Amino acid sequence: MKIQRILGGLIVTLVVGQQLLWADVDTPNTTMDAPNTTTIGKDYVTQQQLAQLKDIIDAQVLKDVNANTVFSLSGFGTLGINVGQDTPTSGASIGPLSFTLAGKLAEDPVSDGDILWKLGFSGTSALAATDAYFQWNILSNKQSLNPFFTISLTGGQFKIPFGGDNLAAEDKLPTIKTAQYLGATAFNMGRDVGLKAEGGFQNDTDPPTGFLIPLVGYSVAVLNGSGANATDATNEKDVALRLIYTPVTEYYAALGALKFGYSFYQGNSNYKTKTRIGYDFEYLKKPFLVTGESVGGVETTGVRESGYVLTFFYTPNTLPDFQPLLRVDQYNSNIDQTGKGKTIYTVGFNYFLYQNDPSLALSYDTLPANRVIKIQVNYNIKREETNEINNDEFLAQVVFNF
Repeated sequence: MKIQRILGGLIVTLVVGQQLLWADVDTPNTTMDAPNTTTIGKDYVTQQQLAQLKDIIDAQVLKDVNANTVFSLSGFGTLGINVGQDTPTSGASIGPLSFTLAGKLAEDPVSDGDILWKLGFSGTSALAATDAYFQWNILSNKQSLNPFFTISLTGGQFKIPFGGDNLAAEDKLPTIKTAQYLGATAFNMGRDVGLKAEGGFQNDTDPPTGFLIPLVGYSVAVLNGSGANATDATNEKDVALRLIYTPVTEYYAALGALKFGYSFYQGNSNYKTKTRIGYDFEYLKKPFLVTGESVGGVETTGVRESGYVLTFFYTPNTLPDFQPLLRVDQYNSNIDQTGKGKTIYTVGFNYFLYQNDPSLALSYDTLPANRVIKIQVNYNIKREETNEINNDEFLAQVVFNF
């Protein structure tokens, strides 16, 4: 709509300019007359008229920018079935309903400084805030198509910049359940409240996709360390760092979908220091797609944790309907003791009932990300390190977003 309004304004100004240009020109005769030297100068606009025309265009652009105060509404919901021995009862369930409001407080089409806001809620019986923050894009790609350096500041509640599964949108995850380490009390990942700076170095705009892909992307956050929807429990702050290296910035090149990530987290939980380190990669090149992640952590008590996740997809078509997958998810809450490890093998598929012209993008995402309906079916084979029990489970859910 913004482009249409600007084009409409330009048409109006061109009409005005044409009127200014030909205001003093007589209507030509159909017969061939000798040129009248007394009217030659009247065919050209003056410097003052050009300045007036520029003022009209600038006013129209400014009007469109100031009018761009609308917000967008998006969200998703799930309906699921759980059959297994991990839950007290098996049967159908209604997953969390999530909706998000987002918009812009300020936008400048020439210089940088866009201010964005986002407010999200999720829950079943009671809604709780998920994402709730303001973002200030200090340096972007508006003044330069391929800026060397970009940075934005985000303040509020957001996802901790650590790992791959942790940052993927809930409705875009390839499997119904997230990696085991994310649910572990020791790691305590998810969302938190704080301040984050993110951006990239050596950015390159890929024309076929329109993605601005940095050679090295970064995200640095200072967090309370108490988790989502909670006040700071201590005077200490947690620190998170994530770096992403993309060796080839042309997305549709042979290695364009290859990325490597490094994550670091240092903080306090219940007055105990914890350190987390993670490595991840993704190669989302059709038809064979693969993502992997390895994490490790240590407490001041000396307890060491570790885990890894590998996911394999097959997406045969440009508009995938059926996407089979395999996942291996291993987590050990104490690698120095026996019996603390568990491995989950997931066999399943995603079946897309409806998509709005999607294209596989970054970190399990689809573009555009609206109006997608899919069925997810997973069978989880669980294997404990020792003392195996019969606790395999069958999961299925319908995911719809808007």
